[in-house]
Amino acid sequence: STSLDQVRKCLDLYKLARQRVDDFSSRREKARSVAEEFEESERSGAVRREQHREELVRQEGEAEAAEAKATAKARAAAERREQLRADIRHIDIEAEAAQTAAAERRSRDGAELARLQGEAEGAERKAVEEKEKYLAIKSMMTLFDLTVEEEEDG
Repeated sequence: STSLDQVRKCLDLYKLARQRVDDFSSRREKARSVAEEFEESERSGAVRREQHREELVRQEGEAEAAEAKATAKARAAAERREQLRADIRHIDIEAEAAQTAAAERRSRDGAELARLQGEAEGAERKAVEEKEKYLAIKSMMTLFDLTVEEEEDG
């Protein structure tokens, strides 16, 4: 009866360890999916920033042309050009900050993924150990049952 309880306990521990492995695998896949979504968002943001930057550069050129055409409009065109340059610098700063944030995020996501993988591997090792214990106890129970049958027959 005690050995049977131990077998049941080992089986329960094995099932729990297997569930943990499945949970960690699920979390790892979710972390990978979030990282992929983040990277796609980062790429589309970079495209939008570049398009916006190109548009501002084009507008800067138009402002320079307007300045050359009319002296009366020269001051307004120069101010517009300066504002566009400031906007371009601002976008460049935002792009650099976004790249830095993305690198930090990738680093954190990589560390989290590594941690989850380590936990999953540990849980898998424990599950294998628990299964081996279960099989050993099962073998002992089989030998015990055969011995009891022999004694009853003999």
